[in-house]
Formats: sequence, structure tokens, C-alpha cells
Amino acid sequence: MKKLFCCPVCYKEYESKPEKCDCGFTDFIKEVDYFEESRDLYEKYENDLLFSLYKFTKSVFYGKIPYTPDTLDIVDNPSNKEIYIKGAYGGRGLSLVELTGNRPCVADDGILAFDKTKALIVNVDEITSNLLDESQVKILFLGPRCRIENNHLLRNSIRYLSVHSANPYYYCEDNVLFTKDKRTLLFYPNYKKEEEYRVPSYVTSIEKSAFRYPFNLKKIYVGKNVKFDKEMFVFNDLKHIDIVYI
Repeated sequence: MKKLFCCPVCYKEYESKPEKCDCGFTDFIKEVDYFEESRDLYEKYENDLLFSLYKFTKSVFYGKIPYTPDTLDIVDNPSNKEIYIKGAYGGRGLSLVELTGNRPCVADDGILAFDKTKALIVNVDEITSNLLDESQVKILFLGPRCRIENNHLLRNSIRYLSVHSANPYYYCEDNVLFTKDKRTLLFYPNYKKEEEYRVPSYVTSIEKSAFRYPFNLKKIYVGKNVKFDKEMFVFNDLKHIDIVYI
């Protein structure tokens, strides 16, 4: 019999809808066949499934659901100040990268490259700008001590972004990343679904790489007193986006 339900966390398949998977996931959605259903119906299924994974990731992030961290490929050279994580291996839809120690821990470029992981929790001291290089990660949660190299996230397909409230570096609202004091907009997720975005009134500046190839965005509302490099829109190929000054 064809399996109609698949867990997006551990990928276990079921013929009938289970109350709860062994991994703790409960919000199952009946699969939609890409070749048999309309494109709109399939996209809705994909979006609903991703949101279900987001909710599960959030519960893990805040300790409501126990979850085993990934096995990590660590490069620990005593002569270096930092300990580097070169790879994470869990083989799951949600990857938990967690490492503590006496020295700073850095999650390096492409730790989930060519992996099918869609959600990532990072509880380390720093992540590099190219952390998500060649990955399928669409959900990213930053732990309470995590900082991004140069405050830039490159080569990403992020839809949902969240930051722990105790993080001293960042503030997140509506999946958009700001400095902790809320004055600088740092990062707008590439796959955020909305077609319009209104820069909050508390923002006074926008990082040059904040809007980097947003796929769905068509219009940005921004205050006249907000400082940003006019080349930002050329640099990030935003010529198709209307900028409305308010």
C-alpha cells in the first residue's frame, strides 16, 4: 500500500495518519503527488509541511521536545583560538548543531552541503557567512550566544528565521534580522513569501546585503530618514522592486 504520510523530521513513512512519530513530530499532513495534483495544490502542501516543521523546530529550540544533537566533524587545533565545525551529520529534516567548551566554537562554511536537511538550530558561538552554502535549509534558529560572521548570510534559501531572546547581538521580528538595538536591518530571508515589506519605524539604517535576491518581494516601504547605500538595489539585483519612501 502506498505510504500517505511522511514525517519531515525523521522521514519515517506511514500508511495512515499517526498521532505521534517516534521522533516526537505530531503535525502530519497527507502527501500530495507532484505529478497527479495541480501545481497550486502541491505548493500549498509543501508550504504547510514546511510550517509544520518550523513549529516542531521551535518547540525543540525552546526545550519543549527532547532532541539529540547531530554528530559533528570537528577540527580542534590547540594553536587556534577557535574550534571549527566542518560538518554535521544527522540525516534528519531538523539538524541540531550544538557545541560548548572553553574556546569559541565556529560552525564553518557549508556544514550541511548537499544534505536534505530543511531546518537548522545552531547553538555555537559563531557561524560563517557561507554556513548555508549548497544546503536546502529553509528554517534557521540562532541560539543565545550565536553570532554571524560580518553579520552577513550568503547563498541561502531561508523562509523562517528566529533568534533566541537572550541573544545579545540580534533581534528578530517577522523572520527579519536586526541588530539587538533594532536600529539596523541586517537580513531579509530570500524565500519570505510576502510581496511587500514595510521597514519598521525604529530602523535607522539598512545593511547593504540585507535584501539579497528576495524571490517574492515586489515593494519595499522605507522611511525617508533611513540611511542605506543606494547601490544596494543594484548590487542585489533589486531593480524590479518598487521603493516607496514614507
